[in-house]
Amino acid sequence: VNIAFKKALIGEPFNINYRIVLTDGSERAVHAKTEVIFDANNSPIQMRGTVQDVTERRITEEKLRESEEQYRNIVETANEGIFLMDSKFKITFANKRTTELMGYTHEETIGKSVMDFICEESKPTAGRNLEKRRGGISESYELKLMC
Repeated sequence: VNIAFKKALIGEPFNINYRIVLTDGSERAVHAKTEVIFDANNSPIQMRGTVQDVTERRITEEKLRESEEQYRNIVETANEGIFLMDSKFKITFANKRTTELMGYTHEETIGKSVMDFICEESKPTAGRNLEKRRGGISESYELKLMC
């Protein structure tokens, strides 16, 4: 904080996160943003800014990181192929098992249309079911893939 304050006095931005200890011994995470106002002679005449308690946001961010890590571990270690696609049916994510099952590398899979991996005879069924899925209807069906 002292270094940031000294830098602010020479015109550098003061935008930092730090912890404070309250009189009861508890700690809070805060975000401080300050600017120094200088006169015509470039002497500091005023400092204005905010200090915001961001403790709850930090706790929420940490819980989200932990949850994302758990999800990532489940998806990456699943014995099933799991993939995501965008509204145009382009594959945006594929776990390792998906690429193993299909016989393609991760690089060969991401960004391609899911239809690129479906045999011609299954494409009409796939197209109908993908459109249903876009409309929120999820059904089970089998397709032949090109592996």
